[in-house]
Amino acid sequence: MVNKMKTLFNSRDKWTSEFATIDGYKTHYIEAGKENEKCLLLVHGGACEVGMGNYRWYANIVPLAETFHVFAIDELGHGYTDPPRDLHDLSHIGVRAEHVLNFIETLDLGPLVIAGQSQGGWIVTYIALKRPELVEKLILIDSGSTAGRTAEIANIGSVEVNGEKVDGNTVD
Repeated sequence: MVNKMKTLFNSRDKWTSEFATIDGYKTHYIEAGKENEKCLLLVHGGACEVGMGNYRWYANIVPLAETFHVFAIDELGHGYTDPPRDLHDLSHIGVRAEHVLNFIETLDLGPLVIAGQSQGGWIVTYIALKRPELVEKLILIDSGSTAGRTAEIANIGSVEVNGEKVDGNTVD
């Protein structure tokens, strides 16, 4: 007997494709596990071009939905979400992070568990630093460094945490 893993592609009845308007952008997300109370937001990494987005989580969404109310966002300019008005913002982690943060606020999801993969790790870290009251747990998956020069290059800039400025050059 073959044990077939449930994925987006073989369990179409377990999830829905949704859209919300965030910052004037038509924003796509996948939602699953609506019956569960605890929310989990999955934030994918960069695609290096307009295209692949939340489908990177195809093998994870349905199994995670057994425990969580899962949201997997297509970031600004990725998947089925509108491209940014200024295409330079595709590579601007801070702009993409603010879009995800506004998604959380618009759907009133917090506090929630947030997981970020690769550049998505930078985005969820930004959110955790800027709005810690929205984050119950932070999960980083094969993420680039969120400290030092890497964060500065990624245009994360500075955020204020409990009244104290934290920037890309701060390493504790």
